[in-house]
Amino acid sequence: MIAGELPEAAPETAVDVWMWTFFKSIRTVRDISFDAAAQLMRVDCRARTSQSQRLELFLEDRQVAGETGAEPIETPEAGTFHYFVMMDICVPSQRVALDAPFPDHRTARAALNSQ
Repeated sequence: MIAGELPEAAPETAVDVWMWTFFKSIRTVRDISFDAAAQLMRVDCRARTSQSQRLELFLEDRQVAGETGAEPIETPEAGTFHYFVMMDICVPSQRVALDAPFPDHRTARAALNSQ
């Protein structure tokens, strides 16, 4: 899930977007248990690049960890998760429209859990 409104046209300058990932089971990394992750990504449509700015981990809607640190700028490979996020932002005409966007991450999680 990408948080917030997506642009109607490709942005001329880099934009920051939060991407949420929900996991069906609890994961553990470095003794931190989590079932959702939010990643702040900077997407540059002109350069076709993305860069992670921040990562936050959640367990049952409670933040359990977070770290800021810009990762290297990358050109996402076609077919990867970051590539599809970049394309949703940079090529609105090819975006897959949802019947009703999720208003927040709790609603998105509930939709995932119902599948």
